[in-house]
Amino acid sequence: MSTRSSQQTNADTIGRTDSDSHADTTAAGANFLLVAETDFTCTVRPFSDAYDEIKSIPVVTAATAYDEIKTGTTIILVFHQTLWFGQDLATSLICPQQVRSYGLSFCDDPYDPNRQIGIH
Repeated sequence: MSTRSSQQTNADTIGRTDSDSHADTTAAGANFLLVAETDFTCTVRPFSDAYDEIKSIPVVTAATAYDEIKTGTTIILVFHQTLWFGQDLATSLICPQQVRSYGLSFCDDPYDPNRQIGIH
């Protein structure tokens, strides 16, 4: 187990998760729980030369909960092949292309008159 993946998050952490169409994979932060590890790590390179790359980021299965306001239902979202940042990332990032690659509909355009925003 890598040092970074051994850094567990708290189940009661309330956090933000944003859609990030610039990312090429989902990044699990403080509001995710580590479900399963893999033997894979990767180097994350930033969009700017002003930042250093981060090496040995674990690739994991991670989960977070979403509380549906209208129904009061809690939905558990599980993401495979996800970059694990844990407490080092306050706002988790969902990659829409990765969600769509699993055959799910992902609408992050609030102006799209034909689709409801969200993951379906």
